Amino acid sequence: MKRLMLIALLVGSTYSLLGQNNGFKPVFWRLTQLSGNARLSGTYSQGTNILINTDEQTQNSSLSAGMSLFTRSYVYHPNLLSLDISGGYEPKIQKYQAIIRPDYALNSSQKFIKAQAHLLKRLDYNLQSFYHFDETYSNRENFATIKSISKNYGSVFSWPNKVLPLTIKYTRSEQDQLEVETNRGLVRIREIIEGTSAKNYGENSQLGITLNRTLNKNEITNESYASLFSSEVNNFTLNNKLSLAKKSSRILRSRLNYYNYNTDLTKQERLTFTNNFAAEFGPNLELYSIYNYQAQNFETQSETNHKVFSSLTHSLYESLRSSFYVDYYTQSHSFFNQTQRNLSASFNYTKRIPLDGKLRLNYDYRTLLTDREGEIAV
Repeated sequence: MKRLMLIALLVGSTYSLLGQNNGFKPVFWRLTQLSGNARLSGTYSQGTNILINTDEQTQNSSLSAGMSLFTRSYVYHPNLLSLDISGGYEPKIQKYQAIIRPDYALNSSQKFIKAQAHLLKRLDYNLQSFYHFDETYSNRENFATIKSISKNYGSVFSWPNKVLPLTIKYTRSEQDQLEVETNRGLVRIREIIEGTSAKNYGENSQLGITLNRTLNKNEITNESYASLFSSEVNNFTLNNKLSLAKKSSRILRSRLNYYNYNTDLTKQERLTFTNNFAAEFGPNLELYSIYNYQAQNFETQSETNHKVFSSLTHSLYESLRSSFYVDYYTQSHSFFNQTQRNLSASFNYTKRIPLDGKLRLNYDYRTLLTDREGEIAV
């Protein structure tokens, strides 16, 4: 049933794409672009190094070549499924010769394949997929031989509708590296699933949501042992920008974030909420305030914080500037509780005086009160 629905969706979408092109004849597959290049280069250098009153003659030479091929094609119709595929191969040889040092040669090669597909690119919704393959081989004579294979692939689905635009992205990267002489291997795998949505409403107002999940796996292998480390990260973010007046003179910004980090040995969880308000009341009065809440949980500890900060600034003409600050902070930890209250005020007066001089008068007042119970565990 699902296959029939998918086929019907593709057929219906294809006919909608072809509706304004009656003379087009669909084909199973068509190559529209083919290009490539070939490269050949070499270097040679000879010099003398003076080391402890000994003249050392050195010779360095290298030779590299390469070939790449790029194609562009489509399946059935250019707007149904377009394909970009490329590949290449590049070998390189280096040689180092000296009188008082051992000679060595370095051989390396690299080959790659890249593919990108775009499905239904003329509709309101579309799907893009990609695949990258890279293989490198490096052999340094009498030292080390390393072979590395990297794979990256994923898809992006976007739906830019008027109600709630949506983008979903999936990527996976794999790297397998092997040291041939010691048979020691390193494997890295990362998998990311992310969904985002952003919507504008009103003037200078926007709502955005992001969901992200990342899985990591690192493994070291040898003939006698294997070491594995894995982690999982979950991240949710909600951003909101609200304009309360014209010309963005009064803006309220809110951010909610949930973060979760798990490994084989540790676990961490954090919830954060931040609220910022900035306003201008006329040309001479500014208000700024922030509220921050944070709750964290670790293996054996937990912590909750509240922070409130507010400032009011007033300017009288260009000579007197007054500022008032209020800062309140509470911290509740598994081993202690602490509260801080901070109040400050400042006055800055500037006046021009004869003989091209300036008179400056400043006054600052600050008070800080701290209440604390308990001690931090050692």
